Amino acid sequence: MVIPEATVYPNRVETDLLEVMQRLINVVEDETDCLRVHDVSQLASQLEKKNRILLEFKRAQKTLIGVGESSALISRAKVLKAAIGRNQSAIKLHLSATKEFANFLEEENRRHETDGTYSRLIGINGVNGIIV
Repeated sequence: MVIPEATVYPNRVETDLLEVMQRLINVVEDETDCLRVHDVSQLASQLEKKNRILLEFKRAQKTLIGVGESSALISRAKVLKAAIGRNQSAIKLHLSATKEFANFLEEENRRHETDGTYSRLIGINGVNGIIV
């Protein structure tokens, strides 16, 4: 029978998870900062880092079997939750701005297509000067 690692080294498991959580907090905050200052050049690498750390976090959580509640883990989880909340707000703001801009472009395109500019010229001069 294999004894879960958490049973043998509960402090190391907790420490490892705390470290992963801190790295996740850092990368989420970095991404939020990029969004706030409109520096989208780093977003792809931030997303890659975040996905990699989320995988580490999921793996680290599985090792918690047999480890009791820890005030350090609870505290760090609260900090992580707050960081994710700020990140979510920044992402929503950018999505909203993107939708607004896309709607503006769509409306401008529609306005130019239906303002009669081209149809009036075709009616008066024909196409390429040839009356149709």
